[in-house]
Amino acid sequence: MDGSVRIWSIHEGTLIATLRCPEVVRAAKEQAESAMRQRGQEREYEPMPSVESVAFSPDGQKIAAAFGEQVIPGNRAGVGAVKLWDATNWEPIATIAHDNGNFVAQVCYSPDGTLLATAGGDRSVVFWDAASLKEASRISGNGPIAFAPGGSRLVVRDGDASLSLIAIPGRTPERSAGRK
Repeated sequence: MDGSVRIWSIHEGTLIATLRCPEVVRAAKEQAESAMRQRGQEREYEPMPSVESVAFSPDGQKIAAAFGEQVIPGNRAGVGAVKLWDATNWEPIATIAHDNGNFVAQVCYSPDGTLLATAGGDRSVVFWDAASLKEASRISGNGPIAFAPGGSRLVVRDGDASLSLIAIPGRTPERSAGRK
């Protein structure tokens, strides 16, 4: 595991692109080496960030990946970020940090592509405006996360490990199909 996303051609079986997030590697190295210095240890830390989640935008033009590094084993706060690339040329678009660079567990796009949701180790789900990449709103909860088909509700894990379907702040809930 080297903390990269590999894009393959399924038709030709060839590697098209390798996507990385050096920002997480740097942050993990700095955090770990600072913690070791505080304990009187002087050794180099070699980060091994993991790719936690990957999502294409609904129009297929962007790819977002959640990267995380547990600097202290078992500490989900760790460090992390979401990196976005242009899916037509694999050039980086932006990097966003979920709440001060905490561990990012999952990323997903709303069905209409206007929101990007991230779930992190800090037990919050942040909704980002997909165009400006500015925070739109936030709720408490953990991953796994998934948008409902209409895009106004999200499935999120509560603190007790149960799943809930919640309304997204600022979105009008769609009417449920089925029973009357």
